[in-house]
Amino acid sequence: MPDAWGAVRLARELARAGVRARVTRVIRGSATVTHVLACPSADVAQLLAPAMAVRLAHALSASDVRLAHDRGRVLVQVTLPGAARRPVPFASLPAGQGMATPIGRDTLGRVVTLDLSDNATPHALVCGTTGAGKSVALTTYITSLARQTAPDALRLLLLDGKGGETFAPFSSLAHLARPVVTDARDATAALAWACDELARRAARGWHQRLVVVVDEVRYILAGAALAHLEQMTAQGRSLGISCVVSTQYASADVLGRLAKADLPARLVGLVDNAQASQLALGIAGLDAHKLSGHGDMIFRGGGAVTRVQVALTAPANVAGLAQRDITAGEWATCKPALQVAEPAPVHPSQAPREPQAVDVAWAVGQGHERGAVPGILAIRTHCRSSDGYARRVRDAALSQASHLSRASQGRTVQAWAGGLAFE
Repeated sequence: MPDAWGAVRLARELARAGVRARVTRVIRGSATVTHVLACPSADVAQLLAPAMAVRLAHALSASDVRLAHDRGRVLVQVTLPGAARRPVPFASLPAGQGMATPIGRDTLGRVVTLDLSDNATPHALVCGTTGAGKSVALTTYITSLARQTAPDALRLLLLDGKGGETFAPFSSLAHLARPVVTDARDATAALAWACDELARRAARGWHQRLVVVVDEVRYILAGAALAHLEQMTAQGRSLGISCVVSTQYASADVLGRLAKADLPARLVGLVDNAQASQLALGIAGLDAHKLSGHGDMIFRGGGAVTRVQVALTAPANVAGLAQRDITAGEWATCKPALQVAEPAPVHPSQAPREPQAVDVAWAVGQGHERGAVPGILAIRTHCRSSDGYARRVRDAALSQASHLSRASQGRTVQAWAGGLAFE
């Protein structure tokens, strides 16, 4: 549908409806054509009625028409058919400042940013079914944020519920606080570490922002992981920790469990139905189920609602980001060799009355030849030599050594008879 022809048909249909409006500008976007209307204030309410959108969609032979009021103008957004769409390249987005991160452009061509340093939007939910552009949105956000922020000012904790599919390009990113997490058990430990970071920052202050990005949160929404996520969204605002959580399941089962997690910013793509749209966006009538997919999304944050086409990130954009020094070995291939330190003999008169915690520390070696970097698992016990507690905990720790080699990554781990907890 040529833009000029669409404007003529639009003006004709508005006249038939008795609306006094004229088309002042036509803007071709990525997935939409937007007609800017000048309209007397007395006619705005009639023009913005839901029935008018249906009428105009029929007149313009469009799958979806949306009406919006913007700075005294009325915008008629006509969704283009798939063959007529064109992507927004990441290279076309300017670099942002601070945490104001460009993610795409709205229907008028203006840059849309997600700012997690804003008190109104410290955390975000990204939602959309398969093909909506959810993974593209996460990739664009991470790339844009890492492009504009130095590693000494930003750390990223990436949890990939798809087993590494989404965040694989960022495996050597210099901004990573820990290796990309791809296992549900490791995700719980990583979120526990982030919660411990809350306590450290509360006690010592902070100078570096931490952004936790979770792709497909459904797979970790259980027990301790959910509690950790709720704690971070409740306390992270003032301590420089933000969360970006995504899911393709816009259902009460998934989003209901996130109800206590404060995620005020919403970026929602195509969903299954009107109920899913309301659950994901937190407000009725925005009709995310009528979006065209492929990065065509609705952004709600800071009191505003904007339709945005998320920029498409190319491999070259990610390759140009700061990369970590891998001369000490890749995190993902690190397979520590385990050595166990036997407890030193303790005279009975010097033994504590009750068994103490067993300290387990894992350290990565340095300066080894290329390939897997060995580490040392040292278990130091502080118990009576006659007590079997130390031996039992040591055996339990060794049985979980393969898990520790992935999950600890240089942290200190405390082991009790009930299990292992990360510091």
